[in-house]
Amino acid sequence: TIKLNLFTSEVLVFTPKGELKSMPAGATALDFAFSIHSFLGSHCFGAKVNHKLVPLSYKLKSGDQIEIITSRTQHVRPEWLTFATTAKAKGKIEAILRRENREKAHKGEEALKVFLAEKGLEYSIPTVDKLVSYHCLHKREELFLSIGEGKITLDEALVNFIKGKKLSMA
Repeated sequence: TIKLNLFTSEVLVFTPKGELKSMPAGATALDFAFSIHSFLGSHCFGAKVNHKLVPLSYKLKSGDQIEIITSRTQHVRPEWLTFATTAKAKGKIEAILRRENREKAHKGEEALKVFLAEKGLEYSIPTVDKLVSYHCLHKREELFLSIGEGKITLDEALVNFIKGKKLSMA
């Protein structure tokens, strides 16, 4: 139960093994997790501070003993950027989110290619650009990402739009 108030610009916290770790003032449990290892940070879903459960947004205080709780099924969430305070944590979160978005966009593009081929339509830049404007998006990557995330459904309405058929309002 040692309270360390040596510097106001940093907090000193303890790992479960009793090791002392220096963190910037205002750092959160999430920052601590990423400071230990990026795998730990990207799979954490909570923390125990002084043996009490706290959210990842908990601001650390000098003398806290912190233990990170992880799960292999947990993944980085965009809202983590709102309470991560260290450059290392923010950088890792942004990099992971970019990589995941690239993977989703790639899956979306592949799904679109397969869908168009099944419908006997050509996959081309003009066709993709037509779909981008149809969905009021700005870039092809947004279209691919939306398809990959399941926000845009590939259906007959798209086929009719691509073929230039007027949609009848029933």
